[in-house]
Amino acid sequence: MHKIKNMINKNEIQDLLENNYLILKNNVKSLKEKMKKEQNETFRKQKLFPKYNEENAEKFEEILKKDYGGNIIDYIQDKSQYLILNENKNIAFIFLACMVIILGLEGLMIEIHGMADTGKSYIIKRVLKCFIPEEFVYDVNDITEASFLDKGIDNPYYFDRLLISFGDLGDNKQYEKFKPIFNIVKILITENKYIREKKGGKNYEYTIKIILKGKVGALFGTVNTESNESQINSRTLNITPNRNHKNGKIEFKELLMTKGNYKYNQFYKTSKELKLFKQYLKSIICKINKKYEKTEVLNPFLSSISNIAKNSETDTRQQNYLNQMFKVYLVLNYDNCIEIDNENLIFLVPNLEQITKFIELVSNNAGLKPYEKNLIMKLKKEIVPITVENAEKIFKGKCKQYDTEVNPYGYEHREKIDERNKRAIEDLMNENGLNITRKDNNLNNIHFFTSSNVKRIFKNHKSIKDIENMEKVFNNLEERGFLEKLPEKHGKQNVYYLNENEIKQIVENYVISEKDLINAKKHLKQYEINEIQIEEIGKKWDDELKKSQKISKKSQNNT
Repeated sequence: MHKIKNMINKNEIQDLLENNYLILKNNVKSLKEKMKKEQNETFRKQKLFPKYNEENAEKFEEILKKDYGGNIIDYIQDKSQYLILNENKNIAFIFLACMVIILGLEGLMIEIHGMADTGKSYIIKRVLKCFIPEEFVYDVNDITEASFLDKGIDNPYYFDRLLISFGDLGDNKQYEKFKPIFNIVKILITENKYIREKKGGKNYEYTIKIILKGKVGALFGTVNTESNESQINSRTLNITPNRNHKNGKIEFKELLMTKGNYKYNQFYKTSKELKLFKQYLKSIICKINKKYEKTEVLNPFLSSISNIAKNSETDTRQQNYLNQMFKVYLVLNYDNCIEIDNENLIFLVPNLEQITKFIELVSNNAGLKPYEKNLIMKLKKEIVPITVENAEKIFKGKCKQYDTEVNPYGYEHREKIDERNKRAIEDLMNENGLNITRKDNNLNNIHFFTSSNVKRIFKNHKSIKDIENMEKVFNNLEERGFLEKLPEKHGKQNVYYLNENEIKQIVENYVISEKDLINAKKHLKQYEINEIQIEEIGKKWDDELKKSQKISKKSQNNT
């Protein structure tokens, strides 16, 4: 025994134990990393291939094909009328924007703005509850900033392809409550990444690096029509609730809460059917993420979409969002597309009906923000737009009537010029300004206005009354050239006029024309599609356009 003891060195035993401990520690670490990787992969697959009830999905597909020709957006617009009054286009628009996020195409913000009691919260609830599967919605209600960030410790892609719902942020208390999380989401949408370090351990002895990644969406309501943050404005799609028929909306809500009427029965029948819809939508998401790996969705009508987005504050970014929304529109209605099999790839090309329906759907929320468009259209009815040259000519003409004396040194006294300009502006506003005290009925010479008299004269128009800071909106429109202002103020306020050249280019109801088709055919030539196939597609488009023009002409004649 004594010999054996001498043979074993204490240092060797210590080394052996330490080596075994390190091996065990590394094994545990690698096992944890493996488990974490597997969990993250499982979580990722749940988003790409969500579980669904196949039987219910098939049931709904039969309904969709039988009653709506397989068009999901037509279905959503139709069923929305049984859920909320006069918001079918807005709901379909928001749904398409949500699907851009769910399919991982873009991260963006969806803002529903309007004054109190315009139905912002109700629209958000209806879209999320009725049309979006629960797996893709993350409600921040009662969530702290710390618990929100903790999601990224185990899985950086936890929020990837998720819609983060903030509800209505119109109330200042509500906004302050969610501001820390909202700021994180803003950075995540802007950069596709958010990094934060925080201390861990009982005594904060170590640092944890939290990383959030992915394409994320935010859905919220607000009363603020103008954000100071250009990064946010450029990544936001704006929607305004329809304020018409308010009494009808109140009656509609009342009917939904009372048994034994047609609206109540339709509402609950639709609610049941929408459970099938969600199962079908999940099956479509699975197909898109699996089947369409070798499918390219083409949008040869990019120039047409550019025309309806060009009046936007950030036209390039909005054009991109609308382009992505149109691609989603096409893959959701795969069976109605023109399909070109090109060996390694399948090209999906829209027919004319699809682009026409899409433009009709998005036109109200594309280009100018809805409240900007409403404001300009209202002003156009009361004010005659003029060119910059004519506005300057009118102002200078007034100034000449009050020319000041010139002093012996050959220059005008500053105070005299100021007095002259004030008197000129006063006369100009009395004769050519939008003024509630005007006695004559001649509207042909009204060109000029200030933010306060617009507010006062249009105080009964809801779309204008809802604008909190009219001067700020005017400044924004002036920067883009839709409004111009005179060099002199009326009192303390700027004097504006509608720029005739820019106002002409505002597109109210964009209609696909022969020029659009020519551009679309040219666009197709950039892809590996042979000339014969392009000619066949072009002929199909031409026939569809002629048919739609005949129907439109017949409709106008009947009217």
